[in-house]
Amino acid sequence: MVPEKAQAQANEIFSERSAYFDRLMDNVTLTASLREDIEQLFTLQTLQRYKSESLTRMRWTMSYFMLAALLQVGVLTYVVSR
Repeated sequence: MVPEKAQAQANEIFSERSAYFDRLMDNVTLTASLREDIEQLFTLQTLQRYKSESLTRMRWTMSYFMLAALLQVGVLTYVVSR
């Protein structure tokens, strides 16, 4: 059912994948790999926390300045209309 060329390409990709993982397992220990993954997760979590805190501060600052601008416009409108 499957054309021979497509089957040959699939087999080639599978053998390349197997060779890649064999080389990877020969050169990388699971302990070092797991440690690196945990360090990357820690870094990602830390950056996400800083981003969240920064966005919270930015929202507060933006709200404060928007309120100040609205009050300023209101005061100027009141002063000009008198």
